[in-house]
Amino acid sequence: MLAAVGCSDDLPRASTIAAMRVLGARMEVEGDAERSTPKPGEIAHVTWSMAYPDLTQDDSELSTLLATCTAPKDFSGVPICQELIDVARGGSLVDVLSASGALRKANCKEKPDDRIEAGPFTITCVTGTPRSDVKVEAGYKGDAKLIQGIICRNGTPVFDQDEPTGARCEPKPGVKANKVESIAVYGTVPIQHKDKDANHNPTLDAARFGFGKGGVEWPALTPEESQEILPDCAQAAVDLRVVSSSGKNDELSIEYDASARELYEGDPEPLEFSTYVTMGELDRRFTVFGPDSKKPFKSKLKWNVDRETRDKYADKPRLVRFYFTLLDHRGGFSITARDVCVGRDLATDAQK
Repeated sequence: MLAAVGCSDDLPRASTIAAMRVLGARMEVEGDAERSTPKPGEIAHVTWSMAYPDLTQDDSELSTLLATCTAPKDFSGVPICQELIDVARGGSLVDVLSASGALRKANCKEKPDDRIEAGPFTITCVTGTPRSDVKVEAGYKGDAKLIQGIICRNGTPVFDQDEPTGARCEPKPGVKANKVESIAVYGTVPIQHKDKDANHNPTLDAARFGFGKGGVEWPALTPEESQEILPDCAQAAVDLRVVSSSGKNDELSIEYDASARELYEGDPEPLEFSTYVTMGELDRRFTVFGPDSKKPFKSKLKWNVDRETRDKYADKPRLVRFYFTLLDHRGGFSITARDVCVGRDLATDAQK
């Protein structure tokens, strides 16, 4: 499923965002945005959620190359299109070579926003937020569609048969090779053939996030509010427009309304939260609410910033972002973010 990604540069598994990172991908069926499982004849819009250690960075510097085909019935490691597996097993090579040859004409350098369909293959070049439309043909019999490709920052994706993933990132003009970031991504889009196969993205309306002792309500800022206070969040913290912290041994809480879970084969689906942060470290990344979890669903995490970093921002507060992703492991994905202004005595000043 698309929440699982392969990383070409061995991104850390820890919860700290130390480099550009993919946090997951959301599938939305055209005309039914909450459903993550397209039927034959439908289109799914797939969007990758990115995160950066520097909050001034965004998706505007990204270029992405994505290929879509039939997902393999069995695979380990980086998956291969079922069409190519069939050829290796003695299937007809003519149609596949004809289609793949046409796809090689997709040129993300000359056409940064392009889409080519050839036989069972689709190639998409896109700038900005990584995204792709997955078209499921009427009469499609497969269990899933496969998407794989590469996301480049400060680079342009190109095909390269010598690369294990089939693609690499060329530095943009004037950019040094060591300034190019890349992430190889792959995953599957489950296809809904029967009503029982339907899956919906888990709702975050049933989630509540708390910060600090007592789990005080932690509201989300709009993107516009975050950008406004990003250069200097201190006054916003004093005005209680944003949560503040010294960064030393603070506590987060996650709560979820158990009744909001979708049923699968008669049982409530398990849900998994992953938590990430742009500064400091969390005591764990995963929070899982399984079918047998005690109700109400509530869990606490510890967050701490090392002393050297705390001292660095003591008198020049910095905005720090936490990301919370929610997976149901059947293709459903949701994401939200919360901001904290880190600096010395901000909480005390806010209470005066």
